Amino acid sequence: MKDWTIKEVIDYLDAVDLKIYKETFYKNKIKGKDLISLSEQELKDDLKMKMGDRKKFLNYIIFLNEL
Repeated sequence: MKDWTIKEVIDYLDAVDLKIYKETFYKNKIKGKDLISLSEQELKDDLKMKMGDRKKFLNYIIFLNEL
């Protein structure tokens, strides 16, 4: 995951049903290395992600890091 390109991150958002954030992640050039280091605060303040979506997103990231 840390080697993912921006496109792979965008595809991942599609796969986990968070496609409404694709444009935001694209505009902010979020790559895999950035994805795994995003904090809940950054998701909220910088990427304007809603609380339920943040929780879902962070749980997916934890799951992927455990693989």
